Amino acid sequence: MYKLHDSCDWEKIHWEGLSINPHPQAVEYLLAHPEKIVWVYFCDNLHPEAVAYLLAHPEKIVWEHFSQNSHPEVVAYLLAHPEKIEWGFFSGNPHPEAVAHCLAHPEKILWFTFSMNPHSEAVAYCISHPDHINWYGFSRNPHPQAVEYLLAHPEQINLKAFSTNPHPLVVNYLLAHPEKIVWEYFSMNPNPLVVEYLLAHPEKIELSEWGFSINPSLLAIKYFLEQGITISQSPCIFVLDKEKIRASKTELHQDLVKHFLHPGKIAKWIATDQDVLDYPYFE
Repeated sequence: MYKLHDSCDWEKIHWEGLSINPHPQAVEYLLAHPEKIVWVYFCDNLHPEAVAYLLAHPEKIVWEHFSQNSHPEVVAYLLAHPEKIEWGFFSGNPHPEAVAHCLAHPEKILWFTFSMNPHSEAVAYCISHPDHINWYGFSRNPHPQAVEYLLAHPEQINLKAFSTNPHPLVVNYLLAHPEKIVWEYFSMNPNPLVVEYLLAHPEKIELSEWGFSINPSLLAIKYFLEQGITISQSPCIFVLDKEKIRASKTELHQDLVKHFLHPGKIAKWIATDQDVLDYPYFE
């Protein structure tokens, strides 16, 4: 049982963000209020019930975004209906079967999104075919081999994209070379070291729609909650509803007492001199 965090307000919810939020409470609310769903973002949602709803209502699907959804049932559906695949988005899908399908049809790959694909086989293919690499996309790729290749070829790095890369080696490199940081992009980097640095240097934070305001780090979300800012796409905006849990347990305890301490059971226990927890008398 969950509720919206006390610092959040349903009136301030951004439905685009909530539509992508994979928290069960977010999906439950959206499916109960489908008029609130922003379908282009809901198609990115990895929650099984969101996926099931979309597969049951294909007229709601925005195929570009659905093509990048890495849920196994989505990928299976797309591979069974290849005419629905939007290759610009599918090329970035990290599911192993999606990557294998791309590599089997290289003529259909969009190299910008494939260069961002963090699956090891996608990265290996890019490194062995550097003429296909889109360097902006590859500079965002957090796979260790991609990062190693970039640091060995710094002239190829796109600093805007590299500033968003959460790999520890990238973050350490940028913090050691702050003149290379593009702060708006660095502000959206979810690496905890980045967020700690930004919170210690708030004058560097860019709160634009492409900056810190979309940073998914737990530290960033905590900052936003403390500031009373609702970040709709984060599962962290939902917390356990302890009052409801307590109330439901009270009802359960009452039912258990009624069942196990029913006068008929007590009478049997006394008459037979059985242990009070003896199973047959408490069926």
